Amino acid sequence: MASNSIEEAFRYKLVNTVAITNLVAAAKIFWLEAIPKTAFPYLTYFVVSDPHEPMSFDHTDSGQVRMQVNIFDDNKSRALSIAHVVRDALDQVSGAIDGVTFAAMNCKGIRVLKQMDDNAYQATFDTMIQYYDV
Repeated sequence: MASNSIEEAFRYKLVNTVAITNLVAAAKIFWLEAIPKTAFPYLTYFVVSDPHEPMSFDHTDSGQVRMQVNIFDDNKSRALSIAHVVRDALDQVSGAIDGVTFAAMNCKGIRVLKQMDDNAYQATFDTMIQYYDV
């Protein structure tokens, strides 16, 4: 399975979790980057690394990825609050999600960065994901 399938299953989990979509509309959850001029708040996500892929120099499926989640907002407190809700909704998730069996999601701590170009705050965290084909 390509990591793209993991990203699609991850998106499915994000847009089908009411606690998340109550704060960030499903239309404002993006893979990699948001559409230009998207109104705040919005969320992006992407695979940061597959720990075994560099050893094989190809797209070998290791069953493990590190995903980064970013919440962008012009209000620092709101960005951080949304990040906590998203992290709590994802942490320790397991089971079948959109054709992929997740063994575990282990979310890490949240960091907040200031984006100078658009005067936004970025609340970000990583999650280690272990998965299996269905």
